Formats: sequence, structure tokens, C-alpha cells
Amino acid sequence: MKKLILSMIAVLLLIGGTVNAQNPQRTPEERAKMQAERLKTQIENIKKTLTLSDDQVTKLTAILAFTAKKTDSLRTANQGGDRSAMMELMKPISDARDAKIKAILTSEQVTVFEAKKAELFSFRRSAAPVQQ
Repeated sequence: MKKLILSMIAVLLLIGGTVNAQNPQRTPEERAKMQAERLKTQIENIKKTLTLSDDQVTKLTAILAFTAKKTDSLRTANQGGDRSAMMELMKPISDARDAKIKAILTSEQVTVFEAKKAELFSFRRSAAPVQQ
């Protein structure tokens, strides 16, 4: 009987943990930490793809961190708002980020950057559901 009760408690805790994990409410500190980890991964992937120098990585980190802060503040201000309006607000930020990135890259790296960006854009377009 004790084993049955302990098993039921374990199952209930497991189910409760799973349900809670599906809709996490993160604090600003947790979101900042997640962004930092995502930024670190992005930079490592970009460095491998573009073969960046250490100086370029430092500059790229500053650019991406600044852009992440701006877009995060827009997302926070527009929670539950109009997605298309949000995208219109983010477009100039993305364009400015890309211009700054291109300024620190060599011409060969810019070519690779543009190709990877186009590849990512086409992948997102094909993966996105069609809106009517």
C-alpha cells in the first residue's frame, strides 16, 4: 500500500512539474540570462561561419547585445499586441544592426553573411504558416 501511495505521489509531482514547465513565467533576470546564453551561441555559430577575428567578435557582441536590449524592450511594451505592428517597429532596428555588422566585416565575410541571412529568411518563409 505504501508503494502505491508513493508511486501516485511521484506521478502527481511529475505531472505537476510538466504542466508548470509548459508555461513558465520568467523574471527579467532569468530572461536576461537566457538572452545572454542565446547571444553566446549565436556569436559562436557566426564566428565559425564567418571566421571572425577576436576584435570582430568583441564588436559583434556589443552590436548584438545592444540590439537584443532594444528588441526586448519593444516586446515587453507590446505584449499581446499586434504582431505586424511589432514587426514594423523592429525592422529599422534589424536594418541598423545589419549595417553595423557589415561595417565590421571584410568583403568576403559580407558575402557569406548575406548568403546565410538569405538562407535563414527563405527557411523562415517556408516554415511560417500562410496568413489569410
